[in-house]
Amino acid sequence: MRESVAELTPAQFREAGHRLVDQIAEFLSGIAEKPVAPSTTPQELRELIGGNGVPEHGMEPRAILDHAAELMFANSTLNGHPRFFGYITSSAAPIGALADMLAAAVNSNCGAWGLSPMATEIERQSVRWIAELIGYSPQAGGLLVSGGNVANMVCLIAAIRAQAGWNVRCQGVSDSRRLRVYASSEVHTWLQKGADISGIGTDSFCPIKVDHSGAMRLDALAHAIADDRAKGLHPAVVVGTAGSVSTGAIDPLAEIAALCRVESLWFHIDGAYGAPAAMLRDAPAELRAIGLADSVAVDPHKWLYAPLEAGCALVRKREQLHDAFVFHPPYYRFDGDAEDPHACRIDGDVRSRAAFQQNTSLGEKRHHRHVADDERVLQERIGDQLGRPWRREKRRLRRGDERPEPEAGPDRDVRVAMQKLHPHVRAWLRNDVHPHRQPGERQTRQCP
Repeated sequence: MRESVAELTPAQFREAGHRLVDQIAEFLSGIAEKPVAPSTTPQELRELIGGNGVPEHGMEPRAILDHAAELMFANSTLNGHPRFFGYITSSAAPIGALADMLAAAVNSNCGAWGLSPMATEIERQSVRWIAELIGYSPQAGGLLVSGGNVANMVCLIAAIRAQAGWNVRCQGVSDSRRLRVYASSEVHTWLQKGADISGIGTDSFCPIKVDHSGAMRLDALAHAIADDRAKGLHPAVVVGTAGSVSTGAIDPLAEIAALCRVESLWFHIDGAYGAPAAMLRDAPAELRAIGLADSVAVDPHKWLYAPLEAGCALVRKREQLHDAFVFHPPYYRFDGDAEDPHACRIDGDVRSRAAFQQNTSLGEKRHHRHVADDERVLQERIGDQLGRPWRREKRRLRRGDERPEPEAGPDRDVRVAMQKLHPHVRAWLRNDVHPHRQPGERQTRQCP
């Protein structure tokens, strides 16, 4: 019988696996001494990878893994680095990496309960735990997906199909009663992508003005809804933001929920950034209103330290998630639970890694509260080192920067901050535009 190059003997697998785990452990233990990001170009990296076509002859497994590890460790932007402050993507909990290996070894196809019985139940438990952590109903319908974009889009599609008033799945979207979706002008671009993909079109999005803190103005929202009704349009969905991308602003979620009840609109919360902060005992009051939403998107590979990819879509009435996506072809009928969550997936054959990562990374509630508290202490220390007064705004997840007018160009703050944080080692920071600052004026942003 011909041997497969993909096959490893148990001894070979143990030897390669132990060696790789040792290399990863060494990498993690010394990550603070490495540069945050490589100083290189796409062309240089392509030359390192080499090859202009599929090689005729391969390499030994150990050599492949050694080469891949060397390339990845030396040429990656390290979001787990202690000086990586530019984005909210967290360092992955090491146990999540081991869980990913376990999921890959079992290789469950999470396309149906019958194909992945244990992975399905682990996913269900993970979804319940996420809902409980943020104050949402544990009985809600939910799915683990690739990230916040897809989680938000799943909820948006469920909302459109529940709110349209006609069978969108069969008849499509009608131009005669154009659906309208409302969100802060600071909303993440997933909404434009979702409006495009779902077929309602980007013109269906009505951006609502924000106040001085970057939060949606309720009076502007109510006016826009009334104005659209007067024009014969069909208000359908309001998206509240629990932590905007640039400033961490939280919309007045409780007030928006009340308005949506009066107007019979679907209320979705984009909690990809800030929803996990709701588990804190001193969380902002606005976050306590997450439980009022019809749907919520959460990004566990941010505050919950799950490895990429891990997003979670939650829909209060699980039948609405089911009705929005399920088909029953004869080749996908298995014995088991009639409410198989995998029937609601947009993607078909998916791995169980998100379920394993989530279940191992969620840990205990007390741990996540401690981590969030540590992050706030780190923010204060960074503020002290920058030498500027920092304050907590009413609807901010982070402290705002009350700095004087810039003395030079818009990128000056980033350069100064990097020099003060560490004069000799590179740090990764970002500058962002605040919605109420002067055109071109920027602020430093740090996400510890």
